[in-house]
Amino acid sequence: MVVLMKKWLNNYLSIIVILCIYLAISSWLFFFPVAFFEDSSNVVNYYALIGINIDQGVARNLTIFVVAACFTHLIGVFIEGVSNGWPRFNEHDARTLIYCFFRAVFILCFCMFSLGAVGHNISNRNLPGYNSVFSELVGAFILSGWVWAVDDFIGAFYVYIKRKV
Repeated sequence: MVVLMKKWLNNYLSIIVILCIYLAISSWLFFFPVAFFEDSSNVVNYYALIGINIDQGVARNLTIFVVAACFTHLIGVFIEGVSNGWPRFNEHDARTLIYCFFRAVFILCFCMFSLGAVGHNISNRNLPGYNSVFSELVGAFILSGWVWAVDDFIGAFYVYIKRKV
């Protein structure tokens, strides 16, 4: 029972640490804007091509929060890889490698389209400032989970190359 409680506590503490890292990175990027995030017209134009209208401010915030969330998920992938042993894969052939690649690309495209839908939804509703930023934070964190699919692809690629050499 004690071992089970320690495992449960370690899992939830790591989730809390990851969320604190995400909030720290997001708030740093949000309150100390980097020149890269000042002009979000490219994001607005990208989503306008597929018929999604996003405000300039919402696009800027989503861009900031997605970058922070991807970096945070990358930290989570690294922590998980170090703690559980990096190559979780035993055998992979070319078909598995291609599958992992297209799965990562599909999940990335789905997440970007869904992020545009979240931005469109936030832009069309008149939310107070805090609610709008919180919606952007949560949406960006959830939709940046495509990094875990890239981790699977990199692991499969590593095992495939290791087996070929």
